[in-house]
Amino acid sequence: MRLLVDIALDDTAPTVASILAAQGIPAASSAAGVPTPGYDAQRRARSRQLAQQAISLYRDQAAPRGLVDELTGAEFEPLLTPHAVEDNPLRHIYPDASALALYAVTVGEPVSELIDRLFEADDFALASMLDSVASQAAELAGQALKAQWRVHLLTTGRLQPSSGIMEFSPGYCGWQVAAQRPLFGRLRPAEIGIVLNASCLMQPLKSVSGVLIAGEKEIFMFDPDFEFCRGCEARACIDRINGLVGDDPWKSPPGDDGKGHH
Repeated sequence: MRLLVDIALDDTAPTVASILAAQGIPAASSAAGVPTPGYDAQRRARSRQLAQQAISLYRDQAAPRGLVDELTGAEFEPLLTPHAVEDNPLRHIYPDASALALYAVTVGEPVSELIDRLFEADDFALASMLDSVASQAAELAGQALKAQWRVHLLTTGRLQPSSGIMEFSPGYCGWQVAAQRPLFGRLRPAEIGIVLNASCLMQPLKSVSGVLIAGEKEIFMFDPDFEFCRGCEARACIDRINGLVGDDPWKSPPGDDGKGHH
């Protein structure tokens, strides 16, 4: 199945609170209601105003679109093995998948062009805020596309309601950025306006690509102690797996090698 998707703008627009958090701007008070020190009310109000303006500009300029193309494990293998370290989470996960699909999403070129123009005009505050908005929007577009593919799998009886879907992108989890070339060769996302430059950088810049893996939630449980994990500061996989599996997935069952739980 190959599917082009027009993603609803409301599904991609981030909140003011999430943008301020991404900018490192603290909330006015803690969860317990204690005022946050070190950031005065005037600066916080100005930051909120900028975030609201940036979100408004994003809504005016964005045209989020996505593309998903299913493939078999045998078809995915040459996109992974030559372009990944020998031991990586994907190597453990994808053989047990019930469905695989390559995907790409973008919020469109006009947003990136506006960010560039704002920087060129020395409006660094608004440019930086819009850059954060667009980055979060691209991630949210990926989540919206994943949700639509999940519905497709459920309605066609290829996924159980208790199962999950996770996304992985070249450049993370031991899957090298160079994998973008064969991924783009197979997916052909130019159909939704995404191209790849010589450095494997996507254009428009606010785009995301990778593989969606569907299956029983247990296949996604792995311990983040691969060699390349040591240089990863984000550790976003922990939050994603916690959100999918719940509880504490970081405990290997007896006899497991600590990498994959299957």
